[in-house]
Amino acid sequence: MKNNEENNASNSSGSLPPRTTRFNFTNNQITPAPPSQRDLPAPEKAIPSQPHLTGRKQQHTEKTGPLIFNLATLLRDFEGAHRDYDFEQDVLDMAMGEGEKPAQATNVTGHVRFTKVRGSVLAQGQGEADVVLECVRCLNDFDYHVDFDIEEVFRPLIDITTGYPVKDETLDEASDLKLDANHLLNLGEAIRQQILVSLPINPLCGDDCPGLYSVLDRINAAESEPAVEGTGLEESEAAEEEEAEPEVIDKRWAALSKLLENSSDEGK
Repeated sequence: MKNNEENNASNSSGSLPPRTTRFNFTNNQITPAPPSQRDLPAPEKAIPSQPHLTGRKQQHTEKTGPLIFNLATLLRDFEGAHRDYDFEQDVLDMAMGEGEKPAQATNVTGHVRFTKVRGSVLAQGQGEADVVLECVRCLNDFDYHVDFDIEEVFRPLIDITTGYPVKDETLDEASDLKLDANHLLNLGEAIRQQILVSLPINPLCGDDCPGLYSVLDRINAAESEPAVEGTGLEESEAAEEEEAEPEVIDKRWAALSKLLENSSDEGK
């Protein structure tokens, strides 16, 4: 009994350390819970599990458009899966230099198929568009209808399963032929390049184009008309003057003129 009383006395004196739990029963007070992620200040917040979402620029500012396609579901599909789309855009900027032709393409229409190949996307299709070119003969602008083919490979920047950047040494960051961080594919750059390579080297407005000769003929005709008129007036005035003025014969040739007259009379 004596030992039990001593043990109770020692426990009541508070010699045992307090428990490291949320509730401290030694002093009947509740210890505060550890701060959550919301309560922490901004510098102390945990780094997100996807580092590509912080401090990474988006590759495409436009998220919707007739030439922008979301291929997230295709990237999750099996190898060889494909998606078919029809595209149509009224005006496509050709990004040419000032004064160069064509400045833009209009009525861009066509069909494209996207196929998943080894983690990338193969784009294949055909299209047509209208452009304005400059004739190399007459230097006049004319409308030209161009047909083009599409066959390009687009590589993703972000792995669709892990959400981390794709590690590929052959991936050129400056290239536009790739998917952006949101798995969006912009087909405008591929179409622009295919239109440019499909244009003729020496564009002609027509096989019968006379070139600059027609312009030169008009210029020469305009310059020659006043001269012809002036020449006609001068000739008529000279004829009138000859008729008005009598012919003056030198006296030294008078004897020769008589001989000529006699010879003509004898011949008759």
